[in-house]
Amino acid sequence: MPDSTNSPQPGNRLEQLKEAYKKRLTLEFARLREIESHLLQDNTRQESLDALHSALHTIAGAAGTFGFHTLGEAAREFEQRVAKQLSQTESLGTLPGGWLNKLQIALDADNSKVKHSLETTQQRGIEGGPTIWLVERDNMLANYAKNQLTSFGFQVHCLSDANELEKCRSHPPDLLLIDHHAIGAADFGADLAVFWKAILSNYDCPVFFTGAEESFNARLQALRAGGRGIL
Repeated sequence: MPDSTNSPQPGNRLEQLKEAYKKRLTLEFARLREIESHLLQDNTRQESLDALHSALHTIAGAAGTFGFHTLGEAAREFEQRVAKQLSQTESLGTLPGGWLNKLQIALDADNSKVKHSLETTQQRGIEGGPTIWLVERDNMLANYAKNQLTSFGFQVHCLSDANELEKCRSHPPDLLLIDHHAIGAADFGADLAVFWKAILSNYDCPVFFTGAEESFNARLQALRAGGRGIL
């Protein structure tokens, strides 16, 4: 049976990153509130506008990466408005009223989406996400790929070569990722397209081949073998 040991809990790493960024946003909004208090006293103050531009730029650049897309877009819009004021292409004091409240509304909307996304990922991990079989000769590369794919909720089982793949036909996966040279020593020199096509005739799931070569010939061989492409 495919190896399923030492699998990290699906979604844990992604959840940790998003939770860490949420804590960082708490500090960012505290900074924004402090800047707002200065602007309420003097909304043309250069130092305060510079600080606001820096804070908005930071949020706009990172928020989307961690799933806070609405906040990122709102921060980018206000950042551009402040930049125009600083360059004096707009008159000073034209930042929309209630800008901090609008950012908070955007954050609340994203928090709801992120929470739902994490719950979905966790539930998928409990129920069992889509299964990928990874046929890869290089154990280090296989473990790296497995960890990356598992973090997105997939169940990944590693196989070392085509011989192991042929032994596991009774429980087909949702997707096959195959190192096109993982054919085993006994089959060295075989026509790869013919070799894999014969084995893959027993599988109905999508198949993608993997390898360092990205030539036209490699892609053609992958298609002839029954794959949808080569990665």
